[in-house]
Amino acid sequence: MKSIFKMFSVVIIFLMFVLSTNFRVTHTYGTENEVKVITSPFAFQSFALKNGEYYAWGSNLQGLLGVGGITGDTPTLNNQLNDVKDITTGYVHSLFLLANGTVIAWGNIDFLQLGGAPAGSIIPNLTNVKQIFSGSFHTLALLNNGNVMTWGPNIYGELGTGDNDPRVSPVQIPNLTNVKQVVTGSFSSFVIMANGSVKAWGDNGNGQLGVGNTTQQLSPVTISGLTNVKQLVSGTGHTLALLNDGSVKAWGLNDAGQLGIGNTTTKTSPVTIPGLTNVKQIAVGGKHSFAILNDGTVKAWGLNNKGQLGIGSTTDQQAPITVTKLKNALQISGGFEHTLALMQNGSVSAWGSNSQKQLGINVTGALEPTSTGLIIGPDLSVPPVKYIYDSNNKLMRIELEDGSVLVFTYDQNGNLRSRKLE
Repeated sequence: MKSIFKMFSVVIIFLMFVLSTNFRVTHTYGTENEVKVITSPFAFQSFALKNGEYYAWGSNLQGLLGVGGITGDTPTLNNQLNDVKDITTGYVHSLFLLANGTVIAWGNIDFLQLGGAPAGSIIPNLTNVKQIFSGSFHTLALLNNGNVMTWGPNIYGELGTGDNDPRVSPVQIPNLTNVKQVVTGSFSSFVIMANGSVKAWGDNGNGQLGVGNTTQQLSPVTISGLTNVKQLVSGTGHTLALLNDGSVKAWGLNDAGQLGIGNTTTKTSPVTIPGLTNVKQIAVGGKHSFAILNDGTVKAWGLNNKGQLGIGSTTDQQAPITVTKLKNALQISGGFEHTLALMQNGSVSAWGSNSQKQLGINVTGALEPTSTGLIIGPDLSVPPVKYIYDSNNKLMRIELEDGSVLVFTYDQNGNLRSRKLE
């Protein structure tokens, strides 16, 4: 039965890619109540989260946007939810993490991606969720206690349960505790541990797990020599890790230069991207990659057939190149063939393919960053009037010149938990 399910799943996935242009996929990172843009390396849909509410546009196959039966041509506000903490989206599904630690699921259920819930419902037996991250069809949910729940088809062992058996409802990954962050690739999974090391499992056909081979892993395996990891992102076949020192490691598929190492040689173990330093954030799409530097400069590399790098051409780049038309970006999120950016002035820009209206603007595509007209955040280019700190010298409030206030909250360990505009 297991082999039949696996064969059927692979055939269906193949047919979906070959016979249709209506699909693809998307991810992002952040803190509670943060203003941010969200898509995924396996998606043709886009989201913008604003203090508990969200806008959605692009592919709305089987209602995956969670905003009803709209066409998704332009950003649409969901006015039914006002407590969304985070959003993750896969090939044909989306999950919405609420402030109370529960998760609502929307979209297709054929590959078990909704966790046993009917579309539009809260996933049962899943509470105290801190972070969620979806691959093409599977999902990881990090709980407040550092444990990880998972569900989905498990075709390549992406659930980390030691087998290939599908899971309709969330189950705990055995022998995995003290997790700080969860990340998914298309059919692969990663966790950043509390000590800064990384474990990986699932599909490894392109070396995307970084364990020195291309063997599928059914249970979490530590990536040797990879420590002090601050952020990790994974596309359809490649992975990047941002280290605490501002350097970036890359591994996996490199057929379009998505590793940024100056060639198209695939790597099964992490290698340092030459000349890329002082990085504060990384992002990937299907086969394209980005880095935001400390000075605000944005670098891009990899596949560029749809202009997804934003450099004004469709030429692939094997090494990081400056995106000259993208200045003052706060955050970037990559889709399968498109890219989103949250700008310092609170606006949202988009570029790349617009085959499913995932850019949110009336164009066939964009080779350079283009404003969507959507404003979701405060204009941080407005000079602050006053910084307010607590007795422990922690920043609590920033009062801006336009009268708005940014309020910061922290967890019991002193880590930033949220920043919210009031």
